[in-house]
Amino acid sequence: VWFTGFGLSLAPILFAQYTCQVWATDLSTIAVQHLQQHQRICWEDTFHEWKEFLTTFQLEPPTFPPLTLKVQQADFCKYTPELPIDLILNSRSLLCLSPVLQERALQHFFEVLSDHGTLILECYSPPPKELYEHVRNIGFELSSLKHDSHRKTCWIKSILPKILPG
Repeated sequence: VWFTGFGLSLAPILFAQYTCQVWATDLSTIAVQHLQQHQRICWEDTFHEWKEFLTTFQLEPPTFPPLTLKVQQADFCKYTPELPIDLILNSRSLLCLSPVLQERALQHFFEVLSDHGTLILECYSPPPKELYEHVRNIGFELSSLKHDSHRKTCWIKSILPKILPG
């Protein structure tokens, strides 16, 4: 699993705890340091927000420390993690790029993804129409996570932004 532009999310640690080999890259020094600092924090402090997820999927709390997490400050348009990559998760950072760089990044994701891999793009609702065009032009099959495909697929997940009071 490759987290591209993870920000302050602790999700890479959760995936690493469950024996996925995880690469987490971000341009931000602060994001990289934040994730590195949290690699060894105890379960209760770090994953209180994940308890419902774990209960739903009947997962046991992970063991420490995560052995399969590599965190690096890097540009996801240029960085290539160890192959093969079966899942790439990009949380909104792709949409911060110009259309030309978006297409370049999507092409790079396509090249490093395994033959049956999936790219999940998270964006604020609604996703720009150009994004769908870029994804199709590069060769991804647009699908939902429930779709069983024999090709490289891309799932575009729309989310509503969190609005804080005040």
